[in-house]
Amino acid sequence: MKLKTLKPRETSIRHTFMILSFLFAGVALLFFILFLITYLNNGSLFLFGKFLGPHTDAINNPMKILSLILTIYSGIALVLSVGCGILLLRASHERIHESVKEKAEEEFENSVQGDILLPDEKKLISVLEKNNDSMTQSDLVRESGLSKVKVHRVLKNLEMKKIVTKYDFGMTKKIRLEKKVKEEEKSS
Repeated sequence: MKLKTLKPRETSIRHTFMILSFLFAGVALLFFILFLITYLNNGSLFLFGKFLGPHTDAINNPMKILSLILTIYSGIALVLSVGCGILLLRASHERIHESVKEKAEEEFENSVQGDILLPDEKKLISVLEKNNDSMTQSDLVRESGLSKVKVHRVLKNLEMKKIVTKYDFGMTKKIRLEKKVKEEEKSS
């Protein structure tokens, strides 16, 4: 299953919206603190005093009611913008993780461990690699130094392992190397 990868423009737009979400969260936090302090001071702004006169109860003090409403709205805006920013950040991290995983799986699928191959199989793969991963079966017989029958049998094994594919090419067959051989590094 191939995953949809984002184009650079899509990722930059997503990144921009993530930054804007966190910036808006900062502004919402400032307003939340300002309106909360105003509400706790019975509707008086800490720098300007009371705007509408000395009211002691909340019903007669419209500034206290307004500051309560604005505190609630700015709190909701803060939570929503932080949530959106986190979701966008998580989505971008998941995309990066998925693309790295997909690339690793693709590399694994297109390679085979060298230690599971027989010497004749390695020899034919080596000859194919030297010839741009593709050549006719008759040329492969000539360059490998193996008999026609031996090359035919080894190619059948490699085909079953899905390392090479054979297809008609005039009166002979053309062989294409499908997977690269990965040799294990020997530690001394």
